[in-house]
Amino acid sequence: MRAFLVALEIERFEVEKVYKILPLHCTLMPWFRTKHSASMMQRVCSEVLDDLPPIELVSREPALFGEGETIPVRAVYPIPILELAHSLLLARLTLFSVLHTEPTYLGAGYRPHIASTNGLEFTTESITLVRTISLVEALNVQQLKDKKVLHRIHLGTAP
Repeated sequence: MRAFLVALEIERFEVEKVYKILPLHCTLMPWFRTKHSASMMQRVCSEVLDDLPPIELVSREPALFGEGETIPVRAVYPIPILELAHSLLLARLTLFSVLHTEPTYLGAGYRPHIASTNGLEFTTESITLVRTISLVEALNVQQLKDKKVLHRIHLGTAP
C-alpha cells in the first residue's frame, strides 16, 4: 500500500523533495492509502484538477484540529470552487477504492484549514491566491511521515 495527500500550496513545494513537515498549505484531500502506483494517482489528480482556476483562500478564526484537538490551525471559508475541487477528487478516488485515513473529514465533513507550520501561520481574514496543487506521498506509510512531493498541478493554465 501507498499513502498520498493532495495539498493546495501556500508556500512553494519542491518536486522530489522529502519533507519532515510540509510547507504552509491547505489540505484538499486528506491522507488516503491505495495499492495503485504514484503515476496512476498523479494521472487521476491531473485529470480532475487541471482545468480549475486559481483558488482564493480567506482564513477565518483560529481552531484546534486533529485527535484531541491539539493542532492549531486557521479555518478557511468553504468557497464553492474549493468544495467542488474536493468533491470531484473524492468522487474520482472512490472509483479506485482508496482507503481514507480520516473519512470523517470528507465530503460534507470537509473542513478546509491552514495548519501553522515552521513557525508560520495566517491571521484572521488573510487572503492568498493558490495557483498550485501538489500530490504528496508518505514514504513511511504507517506513520505518514517523510513526505515526498511527487507532482505539482498549476491552476488556471488550461488552454
